[in-house]
Amino acid sequence: MNSYTPLVPVVLDISQSDSKSPSKSEIKNDLEKKIVGEGKRRTRFVVTGGSGYIGSWIVRHLLMNGGDGEADIWVVDRDPLPKDLARHGIQFLELDLSNTPESSGKFANLFSELVSGKSDSKVVVFHCAVTAMYNPRRTDSGLVEEADANIAMAHTLVNSCLDVKDRCYIVNLGDGIVDRTRPSWFNPYRIDTWSSTSSSTSSSTSSSDTDVNHVKNEILSDQSKLFVGSRSSYVNEYAYSKAESERIILESDIPSASIRPYGFVTGHLGDSFLTPALRYNGGLLHSQGVPIGLLHVDDVVQQALTKAITREYNGISNGLSNIYTLYPEELTTLSAIYDYISSKRPFRRIKIQPMIVLVVSHILSILPRITKLLTGTPPGLSKSDDALLCGTANSLTVARFNVLQTTQPPPHPSTLHIASYSPRAILDCLLNEEKAILEKIDLKKAQ
Repeated sequence: MNSYTPLVPVVLDISQSDSKSPSKSEIKNDLEKKIVGEGKRRTRFVVTGGSGYIGSWIVRHLLMNGGDGEADIWVVDRDPLPKDLARHGIQFLELDLSNTPESSGKFANLFSELVSGKSDSKVVVFHCAVTAMYNPRRTDSGLVEEADANIAMAHTLVNSCLDVKDRCYIVNLGDGIVDRTRPSWFNPYRIDTWSSTSSSTSSSTSSSDTDVNHVKNEILSDQSKLFVGSRSSYVNEYAYSKAESERIILESDIPSASIRPYGFVTGHLGDSFLTPALRYNGGLLHSQGVPIGLLHVDDVVQQALTKAITREYNGISNGLSNIYTLYPEELTTLSAIYDYISSKRPFRRIKIQPMIVLVVSHILSILPRITKLLTGTPPGLSKSDDALLCGTANSLTVARFNVLQTTQPPPHPSTLHIASYSPRAILDCLLNEEKAILEKIDLKKAQ
């Protein structure tokens, strides 16, 4: 039960990793020392939201690095385990962490069980549990319930770990969206919201690299605080909930760290922001000069594992200094992404001005509320139709379009950690995965 073969081969086009971070072989060796050993010295791992995308890949990497699913790894989630993880005997606790105080009692019992009679054992918690960033059955203003659930889960986690805080360490999976503010309706081209319109920023495809560097330098000069503004100042309710959850964990008495990915996290058949556009064979081109960061899920997992093995469990002063950003060294743009896709397959560009997107977004965000008032039920939209770049009117919603801000460079260069996958390698991965999915669909239709 202690070996695992990846479901999808890892992309091999990997550039030089950040010299400050341990190599993958070092991480593997250190993990094996921690989780393969005598019972009383074994480190146990708990992954909240382990049935989800990033959480499940943390579990797979633990298995690939020598973890025994039956003895070392617990998944806590309200959704069932992925089938491949269930086959490896991963311990599973079906629990809705937002349902307090019932959840707190069951969760606390789990931690007590993991350290009971094991004086030298430690528990590392990877907190990945989160409600959907965007629920297509709700309007932009209807995400309050999901946001409150995310905050409740953070409270449940902290309260459950208090009794074993000296033997527990939390790695929180945050989100770079917490550093962004709502777009200005009166100045939509502000450098910290969309893109620059100064003479130094060209809209031509050939100068994409210049555009990226210009915008990156402008944004990195902003030394804003990590936690500022009221609830209404964030991009959306999800962003507020991630910031508040992060604060709850880092300001607790439990040793902890938080990883903030900046950009689109994808790979290994995950939820790609390009998938709907690829299905439609075309995408919206509304901000062609905006820098975009693409992150492979392996990079996010590697950083989470790094924090789990390189931090001491005792004597850590919690706080904002324990936030680590993850951002790719090489940026790209929508225009460059579309160029590359077009070189591989037929693909249409649907050009549209950002101001038009903002106005239409505002109108479309009001219509579901009117529908709900008249019928009592908000209209349902499919995820593929209601995506950022798919080229349909439904994609022009404020919450979805604001997501583009999370791809911009983080405003905290001192905590930057560089990813290892190039944009081209990730795009190749996405295109190959999409091709495989479509071939499976065609095969089923033929049968």
